Amino acid sequence: ADTILLFNALKEVSKAFRRKKVVGAACPAIPLSSKARDFAIYWSLNEFVKRSIKLKTPQVPGFFCAYRKKAFEEVNGFDERLKVLEDYDLSKRIGKLGEIVFLDNTLVLTSQRRIERWGRMKAIRKYLKIYFSYLLKGKNFKINDYRPIR
Repeated sequence: ADTILLFNALKEVSKAFRRKKVVGAACPAIPLSSKARDFAIYWSLNEFVKRSIKLKTPQVPGFFCAYRKKAFEEVNGFDERLKVLEDYDLSKRIGKLGEIVFLDNTLVLTSQRRIERWGRMKAIRKYLKIYFSYLLKGKNFKINDYRPIR
């Protein structure tokens, strides 16, 4: 609901999936915003995702990810016990089955509405806290660590 694919996104995913070892794909995201700080945040996120894929520890956000159905089913899809970071968890598990690629020839535009409603800095701090809890504790981080920001 918050993301718009560039006209060639599905074509680029299809091309990536021609390689049998590719089980997933992601691409850069840019904000539907004219503010430089929003672009800086998304540039940082895109670089993080790209590097995580290169390091074979994919951390792919859910606003644009594509996975082979067979791989998705083999890892039993999203872990519905997770209320947040379920997209990162999924990419990590699917990444063990094959290659996830970062598509530089396309991108998606995504809304800032949730972050704007929460407040940028508060949202960034909250997500970083949750992310580091996930990294340190795995799936055992407390659900109380994530409460939607009002």
